[in-house]
Amino acid sequence: MQSRKLILRIIFVLFLLAILFSAITATLSASLSKQPADSKKSPLQKQLTELTAEWQEWKKIPFEYKLLKKKILIKQIDLPVLRTEIVNIFLKLNLPPPQLDFVNKKYFEEIRKAEVDIKCKGNYEQIKRLLYEIRQLPKLIFPLQVELKKEEVLTNAFIKLAFFVEE
Repeated sequence: MQSRKLILRIIFVLFLLAILFSAITATLSASLSKQPADSKKSPLQKQLTELTAEWQEWKKIPFEYKLLKKKILIKQIDLPVLRTEIVNIFLKLNLPPPQLDFVNKKYFEEIRKAEVDIKCKGNYEQIKRLLYEIRQLPKLIFPLQVELKKEEVLTNAFIKLAFFVEE
């Protein structure tokens, strides 16, 4: 009876050792067979993968271009609104409204670069605030040239602004 229990225990231990051994070999086999996916690919497959990724990036360009146009370009029909916004900034800062004459230049396909010259007179803080307020407008408007000439109390300012207009 005792020998029978001993044999069963030995068989049970051998069974556990077999399971443990198979688990260890399976783990080692899996870790050794894991190689980077690129090393299994042929050079043509690698090139195809790279070109596919590049093509996916190129496909985004029309959408990004439309988004860029929407974000920074001023539509031709919105020029009076822009003029009003600039005049309102002057009025808000207690500056006399300027004469705004837009000069358009052909830039790229349906996009034109527009420039406007603004001459004004005010104290330095008003002029500085004016530039700040113009930069805060929702479309891309940037100063090309800023000239300040200090007089006795006030400062004469010449500001050339540029922006892009979509026809």
